[in-house]
Amino acid sequence: MPRGKTEKKPSRKTAVKRAAPHYKGISRIDSTRAVGWFVRVSWHGEHIRKFFSDGVNGGKRKALQAAIEYRNATEKALGKPRTDRNVTGVTRRSNTGHTGIRKIVKDGQPSYDISWSPRPGVLQRTSISIAKHGATRALALAKKLRAEKEREIYGTAKAIERKLIRIKVAPKRKRRK
Repeated sequence: MPRGKTEKKPSRKTAVKRAAPHYKGISRIDSTRAVGWFVRVSWHGEHIRKFFSDGVNGGKRKALQAAIEYRNATEKALGKPRTDRNVTGVTRRSNTGHTGIRKIVKDGQPSYDISWSPRPGVLQRTSISIAKHGATRALALAKKLRAEKEREIYGTAKAIERKLIRIKVAPKRKRRK
């Protein structure tokens, strides 16, 4: 073999495995007791769960199709927008009672801070001055802007209907010794 040249190794073709597609609210369960798809839908404090067995539904693909159809129908019945993005209801952290709108003090002046996420991993925000527009008009402008952004992002013809929920927290249990 001539000096300075190296022998080429035979190329190996490696099989590239594609990741399984993600279905929001649907999980695969493969255990000794159950094999199938588990659907979870939550909206405004209501939680609905259902299991779709491979054996009962005629196989893995048919069970997945049944689970997807059930999830879509359940979200529609609850009034939750059908999207693969995260959609939040009213949180207890909001000091205005509206998702994505909070009252802040900016440069010594009260204002409403409006935030939205146009795509995953990106947060945008703006503010509307209460001193300039008055409290009622500033809140109306903030709600209108937030609704427009939701329509752009989620494609809904109307603003997402949300309701404030009160969650009762059970008292802490005492630890066993």
